[in-house]
Amino acid sequence: MDSDNIEVVDFSGEKFHKFTIPCSIVIFCISILIILIVTFTFLIPGALINTLLSLGVIFIFFAYSYYVVTKAPGRLRKFTISNYEIEILLPREPKFRISWFEIDKIEVRLKKLEVNPYVIYQFLFIRNDSEKKFSLTLNDFPKEKINEILTYLKEVTSLKKKGFSAVKETNVSGIILVEDLKI
Repeated sequence: MDSDNIEVVDFSGEKFHKFTIPCSIVIFCISILIILIVTFTFLIPGALINTLLSLGVIFIFFAYSYYVVTKAPGRLRKFTISNYEIEILLPREPKFRISWFEIDKIEVRLKKLEVNPYVIYQFLFIRNDSEKKFSLTLNDFPKEKINEILTYLKEVTSLKKKGFSAVKETNVSGIILVEDLKI
């Protein structure tokens, strides 16, 4: 760790670029094509135009799906660890910021919920009797990025001589199993 700041950055979620196609336009085009298919099916049964219109509906659907998946990189998500503070920036949530002076120990709890594969990473920043909480899910960062964050956080807490622990909590038939999280 040579630099003062460590940043884990990710883009995911909503559209980030200027050119967008609203979903309503795609639904409108598909609806028009379906109406034409039904009309031509009753007027001219077995015509080639019915097949071409059906292929048009399928093409528009797959083209729009491809566009959404590949061309919309998303909004900025950032987890920054500096010499002075930890800062977490997620869309739709206020910026979370905590100074190293406010931390004696960091606890991370990986909670696996009944709904597979939904998990929550809960960060507890503890000082004496007070604690601040922040939660991340796989919707916020991919698993690889969260593992990267946990690795950096563990390294920095040991350098700053702060406590760090990470556990995994799994609910099995109403019994919560707690085990160390491998980082």
